[in-house]
Amino acid sequence: MIQAIGIWWLMVQVAFMGIQEPLTRGKLVTREATVSIYAYGSLEPIRATNDQVGGTIDLDSNSFTFSIQTRAFEFKSKLMERHVHEEYLETGKFPEAHFKGTIMQPLMLNGDGDYEVTANGNFEIHGVVRPRTINGVITVKDGEMSLKSTFDIIFTEHNIKIPTLFFTDYATQVEVTLSSKLMQISSGSLDGK
Repeated sequence: MIQAIGIWWLMVQVAFMGIQEPLTRGKLVTREATVSIYAYGSLEPIRATNDQVGGTIDLDSNSFTFSIQTRAFEFKSKLMERHVHEEYLETGKFPEAHFKGTIMQPLMLNGDGDYEVTANGNFEIHGVVRPRTINGVITVKDGEMSLKSTFDIIFTEHNIKIPTLFFTDYATQVEVTLSSKLMQISSGSLDGK
């Protein structure tokens, strides 16, 4: 009797697992994305946010592309915002940053959970393109998907002048955090539909 109940329970579990088909095909696009930057400065830290971010993850080809409107970074201090836009990022000349390439491992989103991703590609900011490998996490919870990644940009690698106006200790990099909700726009499913 106990053995029959155990076999029945196993069959029920297998049946329910079969309802959720892994999401392995189609495209995911950003929705409600935000990029924030932070750099330490002993006079005043640099902090800014930007919600003009777009991106696509193509699960069929394991490729991705993300773009950020650099002019849209907003700072608490309008003086700092003007200096960063005009003197350091030079957003009049370089209005966008891009990261495009491939995801190093096949993605199979099997329902709720955290899925680590490694993106390898070309990162362009301030008109300078550099190869980069950036890690992130795709989280699936209750049918909603999100992406989060944190990485550093070293000023000299992209010919960005070090903003000495705001630093007495000459910080040489900025921490970037991307947070985005993702929306499926084509084939594949998390719920078998």
